Amino acid sequence: MVLIFKIWLMYYSLIPNLEALRLLKSEASQIVLKMPENFATVYQTKKNKFLIVPDFGEFTMLFDNEEKYKMFLADPKFPMINNHIFLEEKDHLCKVPDQIEHFYSQFNRIFDVQISNVNTDQKMKDFFDILKNRNDILKKEEAYIPVTIIIGDFLCSTLNFHWEIRQNNFQFYGYCTPIVVHKSGIEFHQFWDIARNTSATQLTYEKFEDILTHFIETIKLNYPGIDF
Repeated sequence: MVLIFKIWLMYYSLIPNLEALRLLKSEASQIVLKMPENFATVYQTKKNKFLIVPDFGEFTMLFDNEEKYKMFLADPKFPMINNHIFLEEKDHLCKVPDQIEHFYSQFNRIFDVQISNVNTDQKMKDFFDILKNRNDILKKEEAYIPVTIIIGDFLCSTLNFHWEIRQNNFQFYGYCTPIVVHKSGIEFHQFWDIARNTSATQLTYEKFEDILTHFIETIKLNYPGIDF
């Protein structure tokens, strides 16, 4: 995924985290501020440079001097990440399952179809037929989230799964990842990988069924007596 930043060049530059680490080691540095709301830590070097390092991400903000750093703090605007699909859909992802219809609408727009409430095996087979026949669209980044959410919605509608929201952060911003969890407490995290990591020739209902069956067998092995 290509990350494009909008940068206030008069205040700071962005450097790779590895370069930032080398700088922090070469110029003895100390922590001067924690920024939990932006998931970052501020370091000051002996040469009076300031670095804002994200907890997770690829780039560090580097300020050449304290004046620029203080100017930034007076009106902080962190570099925006464009084309990060989880951040773009943050408001909807944080409110799943209440926002399921939003993702059906997205899917219908992207694939030029009309589906809703995929809650039977036959509807799920039809859903995978759409994916198989429109693999050119499936490869587009914008298709990834609605496809995955619909798969999760099917699991929550037909089996003993429910949605839980995980809070994550990347490059100074927080976002949400909905996870489907079985009533046993085991997360079916693989459902996020089906659309992205399965080859076009294998992206079928049968392949999905194989993955789900293996997951269910694992639960039954570890939790005897659990029903589905």
